[in-house]
Amino acid sequence: MGSKGAGRRSVCARRRATSASVHLGRFQDVDVSREITEVARVAVEQTGLRGIAALQAEASLIGASRAQLRSFARGMLPEGRTGAFEPAASQPDMWELRVQDARLGAFRFYHGEPECGDPDVAVMLFHQKSTDGLSADEIAQAQDRAMAQAQRRYERGRPCRWGHVDHCSSCLNQ
Repeated sequence: MGSKGAGRRSVCARRRATSASVHLGRFQDVDVSREITEVARVAVEQTGLRGIAALQAEASLIGASRAQLRSFARGMLPEGRTGAFEPAASQPDMWELRVQDARLGAFRFYHGEPECGDPDVAVMLFHQKSTDGLSADEIAQAQDRAMAQAQRRYERGRPCRWGHVDHCSSCLNQ
């Protein structure tokens, strides 16, 4: 896990008999489900794909991203494994879940794991990792900004449980 995750253990670090509840934040101006779709659309636009190929690429990224969350919820992604998840480097409450698309690049989810366990996982941000033409320091700074944005959303959404309710339509159907 390394120094950045010292002492932290995810609720999804081991296989689970039942899936963790994964809530896609939806409160105030935050709607992570919509954000996933928008980020996928922008990523596809940047490739120049058009028509059915663009629609397929967008749907593929959205499906793969949600599948990665579902695998995580079942404890099927080893903690710290490249391509999986680990504690966020610069934010105390955030975890990073990685999604890689061969054509579209690297994407990241940032989520918190509330102590109350309801939900088990609150996803706060989805974004495309920027690397083109950037130095290692610039890449790290951009990632830190995304993590900080996710942390702010997490803190701001805590009083309303990030929009989570019983029989929540913003939770993944495991």
